[in-house]
Amino acid sequence: MNKFLYRILSIVTFILAIVCFVAMNTVKGGGFIDLSNLARYALASMAAVFAIISVVTAMKLKLMKRNEEKEKNKAEK
Repeated sequence: MNKFLYRILSIVTFILAIVCFVAMNTVKGGGFIDLSNLARYALASMAAVFAIISVVTAMKLKLMKRNEEKEKNKAEK
């Protein structure tokens, strides 16, 4: 169950990072108070955070699989 949650979290955060990156590139400014630069910076920061979370959870999943294989090999011996 734990591996399943890490896999889902990794995929969802990766998709959110892509969505934030696309949204960051489509922000258009204009008007009296142009806050598009702030929106771009916020979306870029969110995309970076989501990407980092995605990579960390994927690495954690890989380590969990590796540890399970080691324990399985020890049990066989």
